[in-house]
Amino acid sequence: MNNFDGSIPKEFGNLSKLETLSLFDNQLSGSIPAELGKLSFLNYVDIHQNRFTGSIPSEFESLNRLEHFNINYNDFCGDVPKLSCDIESQGNPSLGKKCPEVKVQQNNNTNNDTSKNNGTDGNKKSQGMILIIVGAIAILLILLILILLAYIKNNKKVKNDKKVKTNDKSFNKKDKFNYTLIEDKYFEWKIENWDQLKDKEYSSVFDAHEHLWKLMLITNSFNEDNKESVDIGLSICDEIDNNDYIYVNFIIYFRNYNNNQLYKAIEYDKEPTFYSAKSLNHGMNNAILKSELYDKINDGCSLLENNKIIIGVLIKFYTPS
Repeated sequence: MNNFDGSIPKEFGNLSKLETLSLFDNQLSGSIPAELGKLSFLNYVDIHQNRFTGSIPSEFESLNRLEHFNINYNDFCGDVPKLSCDIESQGNPSLGKKCPEVKVQQNNNTNNDTSKNNGTDGNKKSQGMILIIVGAIAILLILLILILLAYIKNNKKVKNDKKVKTNDKSFNKKDKFNYTLIEDKYFEWKIENWDQLKDKEYSSVFDAHEHLWKLMLITNSFNEDNKESVDIGLSICDEIDNNDYIYVNFIIYFRNYNNNQLYKAIEYDKEPTFYSAKSLNHGMNNAILKSELYDKINDGCSLLENNKIIIGVLIKFYTPS
């Protein structure tokens, strides 16, 4: 719980590579910006336990990679768009019902009050002036208190930020650290029906470094040259404590189903990256061209033959020093 308030800025819609939006258990309000529907990589949204209102934007129907959408215990209303995943929506009694119209009440008493004030005598004018002065003083005191509280809160936030940046090395990627390999894990996903795969498929769940993991495969993607390609990702399936960071690097490989010497491997990055409560997925866009799966490499064989292929991953776990 962070006690954030206010609304979600529509400028979040410009974060084109955003994958995870986790703002649960705060004091956020207002409606969800429709601009978030442009975030094509967004796959995890958790905004439960806030004060959001209004309807869920229909633009969210275009989020084809969305796997998790939790809006429990808010005050949403209106129709529910058709998303690529199930919606967790407990505690929204008006969801699915028509949103209420906002009525603007106009003050028609201004002229009447003015005419009454014009008819008051000198004593009432004096009393009114005193009330105005007292009110102005009260407002000034309230403003001073609010400014003081804001200063204290901001000063506390700055101290906390400095503490995080000092103790958590993962927040500054420009810093250079040494990493010590502590564990590695192999997993292979045997596919025997390539031509029957959906646009998005998942491997079975496997255990590594006391957590559960799975591979995600997107079979119909395109690179910058508009050539058909395949995306591959590695996701963690269970929860991570807010203060935990799992440092990993991984190598994805595609290999012939019957020949373990016929393969192509792709490394995610030269340096380890990290998984956390707010970063549960990492992947490779356009990891391999589809044409490469069918290219004859050795003895007339290809990586993908008879609709069979094996996709494997080697995960290396590190500790920073």
